[in-house]
Amino acid sequence: MMRKAGFIIILVFFCISANAVEKDATYFKWKHEAYKKEKKDPGASFILSWMIPGAGQFYNKEFKKGTLCLIADVLLCGLIAYTGHELRLDYRRIDEHPYNILGAVSLFGLMLIASNDAHSSSNKINKKLKWEYGIYEDAYDRLYLR
Repeated sequence: MMRKAGFIIILVFFCISANAVEKDATYFKWKHEAYKKEKKDPGASFILSWMIPGAGQFYNKEFKKGTLCLIADVLLCGLIAYTGHELRLDYRRIDEHPYNILGAVSLFGLMLIASNDAHSSSNKINKKLKWEYGIYEDAYDRLYLR
């Protein structure tokens, strides 16, 4: 009788612990799935922001930065178009006008800055999400979250 009672107690203990392990596995799977839904792709944000400055920031849901970059892009494109129109009226070469060159260099600089910002912002967002969901790739992520 004691053997049967001991066997039943051990069997119940293993069933309870197996159920707890299964619940933990389901919880961790849920956390990884939620992280995958919310994480941002740094490459996609870089490419988006390189094509249209501000689009990568909108992808990262940083609307103030995206709007600022988009307005700067429109202003610089307008400067280039306006100086190009003025040059056609004066019959000068386009590359001789300093504002046109300044506008093109500024537009290229804006594209570089915006795409670098979008890339680094998406990396920061991903690290923050890993921290919130408790997903660590190594000890460095746990100790030095930036």
